[in-house]
Amino acid sequence: MVPFNTPHWITKHNLEATLPEELSKDHLSHIRKGLERYQVKNPRASIVIPAYNEERFLLKTLSSLSELKLPDQIPTELLVVNDASKDRTSDILAEMGVNELLLPFNMRPKGARQKGLEAAKGDFILQADADTLYPSDWGISYVQQLKDSSNAVAYGSHSFVSEYGRSRLSFCLHESLGKVLYAIRRRKRAYINVHGFNSAFRRKDGLEHGSYEHTPTGSEDGHMALMLMKIGHLKYVSGKDSRAWTSDRRLHADGGLKWAFAKRIKKEGSRLAEYLSP
Repeated sequence: MVPFNTPHWITKHNLEATLPEELSKDHLSHIRKGLERYQVKNPRASIVIPAYNEERFLLKTLSSLSELKLPDQIPTELLVVNDASKDRTSDILAEMGVNELLLPFNMRPKGARQKGLEAAKGDFILQADADTLYPSDWGISYVQQLKDSSNAVAYGSHSFVSEYGRSRLSFCLHESLGKVLYAIRRRKRAYINVHGFNSAFRRKDGLEHGSYEHTPTGSEDGHMALMLMKIGHLKYVSGKDSRAWTSDRRLHADGGLKWAFAKRIKKEGSRLAEYLSP
């Protein structure tokens, strides 16, 4: 069910501060201590995040990841692939003690994700983004699903966190439509449902069978899912613990919520016959 209210934990991590020095000493120490749990030699899981000029939201994402329960259950590393950022992304990662893979030039999302996949050490790759907040139980159910060899990908849903002062209610219609489309697309185009900010797969499968190219819909993370669905199921995991809360800047880039909604209706309406055909 689409949430009509913003969960309390979102407020905790949706910081006004964008740089570590803007936090109180105690708050900074709390987040850094939580992130220390990702400094492990032999991880079983890897959270991989591509980042390009993410100083505006990165600290919020790290705050939410600092309270994940996943690293308390299995050894987990956190790897941020800095895609040649020109802002203070690198400074934030260094100050917070987060492992950084700095690329020599901008490789765009598909290149950054591929480099992250190759550099990761865990058996399970959890795809995340630098402008997204994650609930404390995020990732646990994905690892559990991927222990079943018949599942190639585990993924969840998402809601929006406003950077532009919109009320939660204004997003509900857009997200409700998304929920319907998720269900319809699972029949034939389930790979479109898989987002790089909220999904997971086995690293070995990604290296041997997948790639971050682009599908006809233009998504590098969707292409990885498209390749992996040839060897197993794309497992949708429902529930609040698999719902990521991402920035609404994607909607803003489409001209705002109204235009993003219209664009979605037009694009998915043209595919409806294919979705529903035998």
